[in-house]
Amino acid sequence: MFTRMFPLGSVAFPGALVPLHIFEPRYLQMIDECLEEGVGFGIVLIEKGSETGGGEERHDVGSHMVIEAAGDLAGDRRLIVCRATHRLAVEEWLPDGPYPCAETIDLDDPPIADLNLSDTVRSLERIALLASELGHDVAGFRAEIDGLEPTTAVYRLCSLAPIGPFDAQRLLEAADTETRRGLLDQMLHDQEDTLRGRLATGG
Repeated sequence: MFTRMFPLGSVAFPGALVPLHIFEPRYLQMIDECLEEGVGFGIVLIEKGSETGGGEERHDVGSHMVIEAAGDLAGDRRLIVCRATHRLAVEEWLPDGPYPCAETIDLDDPPIADLNLSDTVRSLERIALLASELGHDVAGFRAEIDGLEPTTAVYRLCSLAPIGPFDAQRLLEAADTETRRGLLDQMLHDQEDTLRGRLATGG
């Protein structure tokens, strides 16, 4: 499937709402075309390079985005709000013309009946408490997943986790929900140990 692509320095998990400030002419053109055709686009994490100027190296697993709102700003800039709907994988990168585009396939998460996420939720809550003790603003933090089916709930918890983009990419690329939850639990365990160590040494 032909997909317009937007390489970024961050990862969006399915279900996440993402605001994007568009100012490069090539991406303004891309968003205009998406809006005119009523289609979405893909985002992938930049492996090496910059979000601006081109020439970046890109990961091949990302998320499909739909535009939920768009508004013009001064100086030929645009603000859009989009939502990640599902994962995608790049089968082939096509020549930039002028923006990145690729042939992609959708990635489906295998169905799962149930998953106990109480330990993961408690880990996130402990990390928030430790971060607060270190002076970080965590006001309003809630790891709320009530009513969500397991795959959606795990993606939600991944979005809340205080991890870097390359760890987030590992979670996005996980083959299934249980594997993703296991990776997330290990990352949270490591983060909790780091924060406790900082507290023990005075920050």
